[in-house]
Amino acid sequence: MIDVDCDQTPLAVGETRVLRVTGDAPFTVCVGRFVSDRRPLGLQPEPESAPRTIGSDEPLPITADEDFWSDHQGGLQIDITDAHGSRRRLHINVRPRSKGFGPVMVRA
Repeated sequence: MIDVDCDQTPLAVGETRVLRVTGDAPFTVCVGRFVSDRRPLGLQPEPESAPRTIGSDEPLPITADEDFWSDHQGGLQIDITDAHGSRRRLHINVRPRSKGFGPVMVRA
């Protein structure tokens, strides 16, 4: 059994959250990026995130990398496998940065 403690609401660009998994440890956690705004659409591995092995209730930071997500739309796919081969998949969307106006200088 895999129990997950992680806020799964959309992440802001640059935001980090902590993933905690409990159950039949050890767990293998793979984080990928699902990109929806360019061809080909689909899943891409996080370049800094090789599969990680964590213990039960061990904190694992999950980040919406600012360099990448400031130019893309989509979300993170997190695949978790426990010691017995059971799997669980999470999807966390990344909230795009608003394309508002930048700083404005006003002269009086």
